[in-house]
Amino acid sequence: MTKERAGTVEVFCAYDPEDQTFAEELGEHLDNLQRQGLVPLFFWYN
Repeated sequence: MTKERAGTVEVFCAYDPEDQTFAEELGEHLDNLQRQGLVPLFFWYN
């Protein structure tokens, strides 16, 4: 049985500076997928 990999999903996260802790936590949760090249993660704050 072969294992097929799904395509990548780009994640863009826009947040308020007061929510930086939550954005960092999201980044930690997605870190493994990001290292595998499956989830490019972009952060932006205002």
